Amino acid sequence: MCSPTILKQYQRKEGQFLLKLSVAQGQFVDMSGYYGADCNADCNRASQAMRPSQTLNETVNLLQ
Repeated sequence: MCSPTILKQYQRKEGQFLLKLSVAQGQFVDMSGYYGADCNADCNRASQAMRPSQTLNETVNLLQ
């Protein structure tokens, strides 16, 4: 169940989340190939590409 604090933060910032996610859609991300030599760099790139909204990330991290 979602806490009231997290729900209020989400509702207050929902427009920011949606805008950032919308802007990120369809943009090319260089992942250095499927099997990159440096997994840590590739994993960081993938994480950044899959979580483009810092504001949403901060809210989601409150659930952990």
